[in-house]
Amino acid sequence: MTKKQRSPQKIIDWLPRIRRVIAQQSLTHTKFEETTLTPNLRALRLSADVAEVLLTMGVSSNSVVSTTLHITETYCSRPAHIDIISNLVMISQLRGVNHEPLTLIRTVTPKDSNNNTIQEVQRLVVDIRQNGLPLLDAETRFAAIMKHQITYPWWLRMIGTGLVPAGSALMFTSDWRTVLLTFIISLGLERLLHVLSKNAVPTFFQQAIAASAVTIIAAGIAVLSERGVPGMQGLSPSLIVAGSITLLLAGMAIFNAIKNAIDEYYVTALAHVLKVFMLTSGIAIGVVISLYASRKLGYQVSVSTQGITFGDLHAQIVGGMVLSAGYAITTHTPLRAIIGASLISMGGVTISFMLRASDMSPIAASGVAAIFIGYMAATLARALRTPSTGIAAIGIIPLVPGLTLYNGLIELMNYSSTNGNVLSSVGTLFTALSIAFTLAAGASFGSMLGQPFKHKITLQRNSRHLPENQPSTPIDRTYTEA
Repeated sequence: MTKKQRSPQKIIDWLPRIRRVIAQQSLTHTKFEETTLTPNLRALRLSADVAEVLLTMGVSSNSVVSTTLHITETYCSRPAHIDIISNLVMISQLRGVNHEPLTLIRTVTPKDSNNNTIQEVQRLVVDIRQNGLPLLDAETRFAAIMKHQITYPWWLRMIGTGLVPAGSALMFTSDWRTVLLTFIISLGLERLLHVLSKNAVPTFFQQAIAASAVTIIAAGIAVLSERGVPGMQGLSPSLIVAGSITLLLAGMAIFNAIKNAIDEYYVTALAHVLKVFMLTSGIAIGVVISLYASRKLGYQVSVSTQGITFGDLHAQIVGGMVLSAGYAITTHTPLRAIIGASLISMGGVTISFMLRASDMSPIAASGVAAIFIGYMAATLARALRTPSTGIAAIGIIPLVPGLTLYNGLIELMNYSSTNGNVLSSVGTLFTALSIAFTLAAGASFGSMLGQPFKHKITLQRNSRHLPENQPSTPIDRTYTEA
């Protein structure tokens, strides 16, 4: 072999080493010192890192515990106990009477969800569980995932943020001016929230300030409409507020809280319910204060979302798909999953509309639609290369009762001894909670139904090109203790 022929071969031989060096250089999450930490402690640390990342991105507590146990059961000789309480993750391992127990505690700070990162982390855990990935390789790969996360550019995320309120407005009206104004207002609202968050303003006051800004803008549009300004005539400030505050409403938060309660994480669920109440109360307080100030200044502006009704089926389908696509972009979802989840959302909205049109209650109709969404999300998760929880969240977001919850709190805040509408407000709040419960229960049940079908498709795909591997006699599935 000549020298020129050996050179390409040397390059090929060195490629694995080059990849290993690049992977080692990407380890910024943790530095691994095999001489000072035992493999058991490193495995517990990796489990805590994975649990922390998944929880910060909104994955349910039950899924996080199940994923983390896969790691400890693979690498640890002794079992570990994992508990999640609100924003705290605890991993504890009892090592017998002669050794002190090991306990790792992590606090969780919510961050923007990234479905690409969630998918990569879950794929890593699958490789650990099924293929016995070495611990050092697992640590290296996890650190590389965290360093090189796949994200969309900021301008595309801003467009996605604007599409969420615009899609919500499309579900109520077909007036392009209202939809366009809602889109523009939401872009400014996103920047306002970013500045407030950067200055460490508490979330409650962020909600109140943002809601006040939306109400003031809507009141200004109403004044311009009354004065006959061209292009502003006939615009409804109530529709603008209803669409714009969709960016602030905690619809997905109440859905996740109920899901945690179904999974029997009651303390975490109660903490999330209280958070939803505080966030929605901030919106209501901001709207009420702005309306009170405008009336004191002599502008009699009425902004009420209680009388707003959904449009026809076509409007709800288009609006729901736009809303879902915008939410998918903000969560860094792959393109094929954006398209697939938007189509699933279309099916869910259609089912809910048809059932309501046949005199079924909104609560029951939402539950049936959620079963469909959960089933399709579990079935198509592998094909769309996105976690089923992310697909379900994208598909179900047009159905979440954020606006209903807001209306109930507004009614409760406007209560007085003369109008006596406290029972109406309590009924509205109960309806919102009931819809959230049926959505969470339906999505969970649909996911359970879709798992066996998903496994069947996977087995058929894996054995399609390997007919010789299928035995003619039944497989002996008895196990012996090692």
